Amino acid sequence: MSARTEERPDELRQRILDATVRVIRERGVAHTRTSAIAEAAGCAEGTIYRHFADKPALLREAVRCRLPDPVLVPGLRERAGTGTVRDTLLEFAHAALAFYDQLVPLAADVFADADLWVERRAYAERGDLGAQRGAGSLAAYLRAERERGRIRPDVDADAIAQLLLNACLGECFLAALADQSHGPSRSAAFAHTLVGVIVQELEPR
Repeated sequence: MSARTEERPDELRQRILDATVRVIRERGVAHTRTSAIAEAAGCAEGTIYRHFADKPALLREAVRCRLPDPVLVPGLRERAGTGTVRDTLLEFAHAALAFYDQLVPLAADVFADADLWVERRAYAERGDLGAQRGAGSLAAYLRAERERGRIRPDVDADAIAQLLLNACLGECFLAALADQSHGPSRSAAFAHTLVGVIVQELEPR
């Protein structure tokens, strides 16, 4: 008996989701067919409907899985007073760019599908999105550094955190719009420039 035959139902379900994500990335939601998903997953098309009620349910679950919501840098608040503010912001910027680099290609499909958009909007309104939690953790870190006198006392921590995230999102969006690769070298150059500008505003005077 082959390993594929012995595959557990949850493993097959995950394989279908993984295949769906690949097809969505290649073709977009509007042009994603269950026949193509089945071919990519190596299963019969009818097998898909044993795991998902219908195609919209499959697409919603695939997008939900593909747009993970990580806290961008774990334990950020506890780093206050250690290392340099510049290095910490650089690490955060790289994490944000990596996050948005994955999110942006599928974001247009989320906006284009009414059900997906309503679902993600409700998710965001609950404050569950990782980028939102990331902004909150970065702002908390900056407030802690402000208390320690390592950045200016009049720094608006929330505004700086949102500025950094929005800049990273914009960079990834523009790269996708221009159909340009957003590889490590481009990310590094952008992160260093962005953080350099921000740090100039944070440094005590």
